[in-house]
Parts: sequence; structure tokens; C-alpha cells
Amino acid sequence: MERKLRRNVARIEAVREQLVVAELQLDHFADVATDAELEAIVADSPLASAEQRDATRSAEVMRRDRDRLRGELARLEREQDDLLDELANAR
Repeated sequence: MERKLRRNVARIEAVREQLVVAELQLDHFADVATDAELEAIVADSPLASAEQRDATRSAEVMRRDRDRLRGELARLEREQDDLLDELANAR
């Protein structure tokens, strides 16, 4: 059980690190999408509109990845709580 708990803690740390990176990337892609949206409005051209759609799509992909990592972290933390409860009850 302690081995499971150690693996879980290591996985939580890894997911937290991935989440930090995903949030930074999402911030960047969201800024790019906002800039592209403004450019599309000002330029009023098919190319600017296409670039805006691509930027928005990229930001949405990053948002889904960030949300997936948040969900995984929540699951791992619940699992850790359960393992700690089991460990406390076993002693």
C-alpha cells in the first residue's frame, strides 16, 4: 500500500508540473487568438479570418488539455486520500 501511495505522489507531482506548463501555453494561445480576432476584424480579409479560426482552435485544444490535466489531478488526489485512509485504518 505504501508503494502505491509513493507512486501516486510521484504521479501527482508530474501532473502538477504538466498542468503548470499547460496553463502557460493556454495563456499564450489565448492571447494569440485574441490578437488574431482583432486582426480579423480590422483586416476584414479571408486570410485574417482563417488565421483567427486556427488560433481559436489551438487555444481550445490547449483548454481541453488543461481541463483534462485538472481532472486527472483531482482523481489522483482523491485516490491519494483513499490510500491514506486505508493506511491509517490498517495501523
